[in-house]
Amino acid sequence: KSGYTFAGWYKDQALSNKWSFTTDTVPAADITLYAKWDINPYKVNYDSNGGSAVVSETVEYGKKVVEPAAPTKSGYTFAGW
Repeated sequence: KSGYTFAGWYKDQALSNKWSFTTDTVPAADITLYAKWDINPYKVNYDSNGGSAVVSETVEYGKKVVEPAAPTKSGYTFAGW
């Protein structure tokens, strides 16, 4: 699943009771195991090309990046990312 990391199999839809392949056994009936997927975080780095430093930020997959304050550089006007 793109943008996510598989985090295990669970016995319940709420994903609160993890299935243990080491100790759990199948009951005398059909069961359903539920996959848990965690959203991947990604680090956004800004290269101000010789201007003032811009702090990196971490953004989850599928979320929008918040535009940082414009960097400064003597003798230049920042024109955008």
